[in-house]
Amino acid sequence: MDLPVIVLAKNKLRSIDCSSFGLAQNGNIANQKTSLALLFDSDNYLHIYFECFNNMYTAFNDMYNHNDPLYNQEVFEIFIGEGFEDCKNYLEVEINPNNATWIGKIHNPNNSNIGIENTPITYENSGITHEVSIENNTWKGHLTIPIGLVSANVASEYRLNFFRIVATNQPNEKNWIGNESTCDYLCWSPSFSGENAAFHLPSKFGYLKIED
Repeated sequence: MDLPVIVLAKNKLRSIDCSSFGLAQNGNIANQKTSLALLFDSDNYLHIYFECFNNMYTAFNDMYNHNDPLYNQEVFEIFIGEGFEDCKNYLEVEINPNNATWIGKIHNPNNSNIGIENTPITYENSGITHEVSIENNTWKGHLTIPIGLVSANVASEYRLNFFRIVATNQPNEKNWIGNESTCDYLCWSPSFSGENAAFHLPSKFGYLKIED
């Protein structure tokens, strides 16, 4: 299966085809609709506008602090690394329905969920801005990421992927941790990870090309 490609002209908002958002394990098209739009501005910030439909249990997410382990509950995520090769180093940014973020640099030498190293970035030092809102069973938001967190200079080629974790059952305890039986793990470019959901597979990331 060909990997998806986004060509992004500077200062032009582009809607992204999300019809391929599928389950991480097998690529089956997700029941939960997602919408995305991207903009790369002249100040070298990547803007991500997202809308997550069919989120029934947003009120049960109980993490509110930046760099808490948000990935244990419901989140929207982006992974992005410089160049068109399978990246061993990339930025991970997560945001949850409570408007908390997790931000970190990832070193992944083996194209695997196993053996990765993460170096969290403090929110105050990230330069990232963000907002979310919730209405009915939909939550949406806007992330603004300085490209300097990804590459020292603006590159024309990046690898990236977008992800969602969506609870499919109402959590019955505080500080709950999701798994494949209680959550769907969704990828814009599905990782086809097999029995267990996995996001950290750079060989399955899509491509982003930035043009003047």
